[in-house]
Amino acid sequence: MKSLLSSKPLWVIILLAVLFFPSLASAQDPLVPCGGPGQPECELCHLFEIFGRLVNFLRIAASALGIVVLLAASIILITSAGDPQKVDRAKKILFGTIIGLALIYLGWGIVRMLYEALGTVDDPTHWFNICP
Repeated sequence: MKSLLSSKPLWVIILLAVLFFPSLASAQDPLVPCGGPGQPECELCHLFEIFGRLVNFLRIAASALGIVVLLAASIILITSAGDPQKVDRAKKILFGTIIGLALIYLGWGIVRMLYEALGTVDDPTHWFNICP
């Protein structure tokens, strides 16, 4: 049985999604904010900033990938023509993707609520900005 991740059309869709989501390929906000030309030298506080930017990037990338997988599973479901194996496979993919996206967004929402409740920062999206 062929795995969903080994199918070539899915990888083409993922590649096109990355190309058409400018926030995933943005050079405006690089992952490493220090050490380059015109940037400050790297310090320990930049390690937190790199980690925070990586978390934000992975959250956006996971969301985009989840949307693409939902689309692929929907196409499998529509084109299954009533084949019970394909319908079951598409349902499993849809259910797993929805659960995964829900965990990502619920986790991020809980962390944001905790930061806001503690009053540590005005915008919890940039919790990692501790450099002076």
